[in-house]
Amino acid sequence: MEKAKLLNSTNDGNKKMYFANISHPLFEDINNILKKFVGIDQIIDKITSQLGDLQAAYLTGDFATGQDSQIIDMVLIGNKLDRELIDSLVLKAEEFISRSIKYIILSQEELIRVFRNKPVLLIWRSETINACTNLN
Repeated sequence: MEKAKLLNSTNDGNKKMYFANISHPLFEDINNILKKFVGIDQIIDKITSQLGDLQAAYLTGDFATGQDSQIIDMVLIGNKLDRELIDSLVLKAEEFISRSIKYIILSQEELIRVFRNKPVLLIWRSETINACTNLN
């Protein structure tokens, strides 16, 4: 996959770390297939369709680096989001995909500060939000 330029890599001591090449022409297609395989597309649809002021949703942790995990870590960006509603939607999504979902709610500025130089993957954004968030 690295030779096909689907993955980029870096060396971290004696470890070789692989990352998705987001500039590859097939990245969007592969990303969509992976989201469907894991069930993240169901999470996104269930959560975002019912939250009025959600601005963006990001994956962090293992999934942001392309690793499978039984825990899905998410950051939700928005103002005055209803935590009780989110909790009930997350609970339903967890039952549907048989994985645990952990989330936090932050502002865009907090996301940049907390996750600077850490892997994050934008999985949904409102059409009114600027897509250019650089955390590195």
